[in-house]
Order: sequence, then structure tokens, then C-alpha cells
Amino acid sequence: METMILLAIILVASWWYKANKATIKGKVGEIQVASILHTLDPNDYILLNDLYLPKKDGKTTQIDHVLIAPNGIFVIETKNYKGWISGSEHNQYWTQTNYKRKDKLYNPIWQNSGHIKALQAALTDSLKEVPIHSVIVFGNQATLKFKQPFKNADMVHTSQLLSVIR
Repeated sequence: METMILLAIILVASWWYKANKATIKGKVGEIQVASILHTLDPNDYILLNDLYLPKKDGKTTQIDHVLIAPNGIFVIETKNYKGWISGSEHNQYWTQTNYKRKDKLYNPIWQNSGHIKALQAALTDSLKEVPIHSVIVFGNQATLKFKQPFKNADMVHTSQLLSVIR
């Protein structure tokens, strides 16, 4: 009987993990980026993680990280993907390639643009002149395959994040 209960628990846990794998991987990436950002001097930087802001349509948008820094506000979107990532600033969808499997992902620059608009709407007039920087952070397991540099965002690996902020 105990074996059957243990087997049932293992099956349920396995099903739950498979059903939530993408969410878990995303949270792991966000935790990694937050831990890197927490190494910055708290006298100079203010970090807000997992920030929810209202949008004009009455819904909310979730921003992974907002970093208030001496050189502006950084809106940081974390993507914890593996494989080749390709696309352009103007494509609505990008491609993630793992061996022969190809998956679409919504353009994170467009996603972060929505976050920035919601943040700008929430800022007081005195902060509206502060520069806002869009940063997309990919895990070091991703190979970024972009043909041209981006004008509206910095695209970096986690290992490059602090140098972009500084």
C-alpha cells in the first residue's frame, strides 16, 4: 500500500513539474538576475523585482526587474532560454532553436516596450525626464544569433548585465 501511495506521489509530482516547467525555468532565471543586481551598492541603486503596474486597458503588466540607477532607470526582462535565439527588432515573433526543434517566442523588445509605457504612465512629472533603458537578459545557455545591433534595447547574457548597467 505504501508503495502505491509513493508511486502516486511521484506521478503527480512528475506531472506537475512537466506542466509548470517553463514557469519554473523563468523564475529561476529571474532569481539569478535578481541575485546579480543585488550585488550593486544599495546606496546608489534601488531594485524592484516582480513589479506589477496597471495598463491603460485596465489589465496589469508584470516587470521582472526595475533598477533605479544614477544613470537612469533600467527595465529588465529576463529570458531563461537555451539554444539559438534569432529574430529582429521589427519581427513580432522570434525563434528559439534547440537541435531540430523550433519554437516561437514573442519579441521581448516589444514586451519590454509595453512595460516601459506602463512605467512611464506611473511616473510623476519630475521623473519623466529620467532616461529609461530597456535591457533583455538571456541566460548564458542561449546563443544569440542576431544579424544587426538593436536600437531600442540592450540584448545581453547574464554575465554581461552589470557592465551594461555601469
